[in-house]
Order: sequence, then structure tokens, then C-alpha cells
Amino acid sequence: MFNFDLFLQTLKTEHNMFQTRELPSIAQIKEDDLREIGSLLAYDNTIASLRDKNKQFVWHVALPKSGSTWLTNTLAALLNTKGWQNFYFLNGGGNRAQEISPSEILRQKLLDKHIFAQHQHCLYSDYTLDIIEKFNIKVILQVRDLKDCLISLKDHLDNETTIKPLFYMNDFCWNSLNEDQKLEFLIAFAAPWYVNFWAGWSHAITSRKIDVSLVNYSDLLTDFESIVWNIYQSVGYNKDAQFTAKLSELNGSVFTRKNIGKTGRGDQFSAEQKLKIQSLTSFFPDTDFSPIGL
Repeated sequence: MFNFDLFLQTLKTEHNMFQTRELPSIAQIKEDDLREIGSLLAYDNTIASLRDKNKQFVWHVALPKSGSTWLTNTLAALLNTKGWQNFYFLNGGGNRAQEISPSEILRQKLLDKHIFAQHQHCLYSDYTLDIIEKFNIKVILQVRDLKDCLISLKDHLDNETTIKPLFYMNDFCWNSLNEDQKLEFLIAFAAPWYVNFWAGWSHAITSRKIDVSLVNYSDLLTDFESIVWNIYQSVGYNKDAQFTAKLSELNGSVFTRKNIGKTGRGDQFSAEQKLKIQSLTSFFPDTDFSPIGL
């Protein structure tokens, strides 16, 4: 007979066993029973039903190179002061697409915590919408002028790494390109991803299917504190002395990944290249692309 009490005790005392590749051998618990439990816990509905409905869930979704590291690290630090747990709502990294992974909520023991999912470059999909609704997620959606993003992305590829979730590239191929070829690569491979990102999430906003707070990089540059305060207030907190002191402490100390930190960088594209980027929007006549500068 399956000994559930023993199973729970084993989970608590020998948690590291479950991080290995081998199915652990546990006295009095059959492997078939473990498989049955594992199968049940793999369902998104199971994870959602186990999560405490009184706990909040905020997810930061952002265009790559939109200043999201700056905002996400600030919010994470502020929410930490209120007992929130930060995590990444994905499995894997590198050049793997940053799709959501509800199993991370279970694996990281976040079922009974207020949680903040830090910045993630995730395309919109029906599955994403389903998870947002199941877990009652508040989305912070961060965008920036697409052309500015691409120039910032070029700097990142030049100076840090060519491993990105938007496309495949490697150091040898990237370094073999001249400056104009690099811009053409970004127009061909990155710009369509950005356009698709906004087309999908814009649909979610206009259809009013989910709770979304839209943040634009240009506004962060001019009114950062107000934007952070509005998000902080939206999850039920007041602008108290603790908030002001913590935000002041974070200014200048939080890791931002900012390089140039200004708008208008997309002017490095030629007029012809700008037209190529703009032409991508013609496939979505029902979408307003002005929030990403198109």
C-alpha cells in the first residue's frame, strides 16, 4: 500500500534526491505510485489548483533591450521588502525560446508565496493567455522603439554574447560581418520577432482579456520613480518611508545593463533600412505599432 506520510517526509528530508536523473529508491513506496504522482503534478491545472488563491503573481514581460533589467531588478528588490519571492518563469536559457514553465512554481516551492516573475522575452500565445488566466497573473509589459532596441541589441552582440533566444548566431559568423551586414541581419532575423511580439501582446491588451500594465522605455528615462510607484501601488502597497528609502538606496546601485541609455539610437539605420522595418507592420493592419516606434 502507498504510504503517503512516508512520501511527504521523504520529500522534506531528502529533497536533493529528486534533483538527480535516477528515480529514487524509497522504502515502502512503489515506483508506479511515484510515476502516478509525477504525472498528476505535471498538469498545469494541478499546479494552479494547489496555488494559494490569496497570493499575488506579477510577471514582467519585455522586449529584449528595452531597459527591462533596470526595471525588473528594482521591482524585485522593492517587493522583497514585502516578503515576495522572485523567480524566472522559464526552464532553460541561452538561445532557447523563453516560454513560460508553470512547473517552476512547483519546483521552487512558490505555491503559497507572493511571486514576481522577473523579465522574460516571451511571445504571446493562446497557451500563455490560458496560464495567465489560470494563475491570475498581472502582467507588466515593457516595450521600446523597435529601431532603438535593434541598435542596443547590436551593441550587446558586439560586446557581450551572440547567444540570444530570438535567433541563432555565433561569434565567428557575427564577427565576420561588417557594420552594414550586422544591421541587415537584425532587420532580417530580429525585427520580425519584435513585430510579432507586439502584434500578439497588443491583441491581448485591446481585447482586454488580461490585466496588463504597459511600460515604455522612454517614460522610464523621464519618470522612473512614478512608474515604479504605480506598479508598487497596483499590488496593494502605499508609498511609505520604506519604499522611498529603498528606491533611493537602489538608485545607482542596482544592476541595469544600460549601455547608452537614450532614445533615438535607431537613426543609425538608413532610410531604406527603416522602410524595410516599417514594411513588416503591413501584415497586421489591425495593430497600432506606435508604442514600438513604427
